[in-house]
Amino acid sequence: MKTYDPALMASWVQAVGSIAAIVGAIWIGERQAKRAREQAFELDRIARLRRAAAYAAVAEHGHAQLRAVKFLFASKEPVNRLAFYLTFNTQECEDALEAIRLVPLHDVGSPEAIEGFLLIKKALSAALSSVQEMEMGTKDNAAEVEFSNRMSVAIRKAEMGFVKIEKELVSAG
Repeated sequence: MKTYDPALMASWVQAVGSIAAIVGAIWIGERQAKRAREQAFELDRIARLRRAAAYAAVAEHGHAQLRAVKFLFASKEPVNRLAFYLTFNTQECEDALEAIRLVPLHDVGSPEAIEGFLLIKKALSAALSSVQEMEMGTKDNAAEVEFSNRMSVAIRKAEMGFVKIEKELVSAG
């Protein structure tokens, strides 16, 4: 049996300590990397939720422009022009349409939400076009009925679009 050699023991302690330091450094590095990944995922999730809320607000604004005049088109009678002009704000409708055009559809997420945005966009475009044609066209009963029908279709499209968006974006939050 060999006698105790302090120099040999010191080298073993140093070797074990070096290995422990390396293992500790790897463990700390992995733990920090895991926390960084989790934090990045959480920040990305929060950013997606904020974008979804903003996009839903844009869609709601567009939908609201047509929802505001929905009651005017509830009956089969031609719409009362004065009531329509007091209720429908062309500039707000144009602003809502522009805001929807600026939403990056590739960033919206689901195909259903994209379809919803496209429906609202088409509805606002159709409504603005109908208003413009009504202002420039004839004022006979047939033209009034056609205007009412086109606006009713635009309102239904906007409602269908908003339901899709609400289902996809609002429920995602």
